[in-house]
Amino acid sequence: MVTAIVIFDVDESKLEIAKSAIAKFVCEIDKNEVDTLTYISYQDAANPLHFTHFMEFRDETAHQAHRNSNHVREFTSVLYPCCLEPPNPSYLSTFARKGAMPK
Repeated sequence: MVTAIVIFDVDESKLEIAKSAIAKFVCEIDKNEVDTLTYISYQDAANPLHFTHFMEFRDETAHQAHRNSNHVREFTSVLYPCCLEPPNPSYLSTFARKGAMPK
């Protein structure tokens, strides 16, 4: 499994553009990426300009298919100009997980 997060802040004047692009993007993932197991966009409750995207891919092949898709290219072409700094993914490895810890 490949797990990643992307954290970014958007310009206040471009918030609605970013939110629309995110909603469309997540719909495209839902329709087209069966091996993307999880894709969640979180908007910070205290700072609505701050977003965290959490994603899990079945394997590296699924991750690369996601990264190389037309909807990722379209999404980033709209989202990145809305961001205060370019978003960069952080790749995660599981350290502890509910239900998987020794008792």
